[in-house]
Amino acid sequence: MPLRIVSNWAATVCALLSAAALLFASGCGGGGSTDEAVSSNGDSATAATSGKSSSTSSKSGGATSDSGSGRSGPKTIDGIPYDVFFDRPLEVAADSRTGGTAPAIAATTTGGTPAAAATEPAADNAAKPEAEDVSWSKLIPAEMLNEEVRFLRNEIQSRLTNMGAYKKSVLELPVFGSALAYFAEIASRHDGDISWKANAKYIRALGSKIAVVTSGSDAQTKNSYEEVNNAYLTINEILNNNTPAELPEVEDEAPDFSEVADMFYLMKRMERGQQWMQTNTGSESGFNDKAATLAREVAVMVALTQAYYAPGYGYADDEEFLGYLNKLRDAGLGMRKAVEEKDFAKYDELRSAAGQQCTQCHSVFKNG
Repeated sequence: MPLRIVSNWAATVCALLSAAALLFASGCGGGGSTDEAVSSNGDSATAATSGKSSSTSSKSGGATSDSGSGRSGPKTIDGIPYDVFFDRPLEVAADSRTGGTAPAIAATTTGGTPAAAATEPAADNAAKPEAEDVSWSKLIPAEMLNEEVRFLRNEIQSRLTNMGAYKKSVLELPVFGSALAYFAEIASRHDGDISWKANAKYIRALGSKIAVVTSGSDAQTKNSYEEVNNAYLTINEILNNNTPAELPEVEDEAPDFSEVADMFYLMKRMERGQQWMQTNTGSESGFNDKAATLAREVAVMVALTQAYYAPGYGYADDEEFLGYLNKLRDAGLGMRKAVEEKDFAKYDELRSAAGQQCTQCHSVFKNG
């Protein structure tokens, strides 16, 4: 079964675009850990348990995904809301920087073509980029993909130091495992220099396994901890350019991103980056001081947005949804260019314009 969360079309769209809107509300507070919170070099990192066992790929649906069209209320594990580990609700953020409606800023794609203004309605005939047409190096350069994978590895490792740490953070691990699986799949398709590319399929499978195990009903058991820890240790060996003795049997490339990661958990990773940006880069001094991390977070946002074009998530043929998604992606590309050019004003304007776009999408889909 694909790892997807498409049970309530309107609710999912609102969640996706509303979550993105949080990034673009300047002056907001917010939590979310950053690279500084974990080791910048996890090459020798190991978890508390040193034993290893054979890991297998799992392509089953996340145990926590709701399946009925009449779903209501927040997503939970055994009644515990996921939002407990990220300190923001999914809601539309107003533009506090301007105090009103933001100006329509045209985002620019990498090809120099202006994207639709933020105040325009979604395009009726929005084009969706096919997987084979995606230039991954333009969306997320190899060095930033490598940095993101190291970041995710460190986040996982820091939650596996002992059983107590694992149980306290078990709700977070599906997010990091899913994101790791997704970026490993990108690595296998990437045209850049990625030393572990030949073994990316194993990291994909092991990241998916971490997400499935930690979102299951037995997530907090010792057996699950050991299973997750063994998967992490194998990932760590691969990223250190070693060849583990035992590897799962997996396909070279996943047929669809929905087979790799649950859409909900990818949204959570995007949301985490958005929180970091709004907390750390709302001023020109923060923008300049955090430029390296910001460049990666914006590239990660763009790459995560690309996931939702995958047919398996259920939106590939919805022209209205694609219209909004295209504009969000192009705004992200414009933000990345502004970071490269050290243009805070342009970056800040694009954040605001993208936020207005998200608000418009929310207003369209909030009633289903």
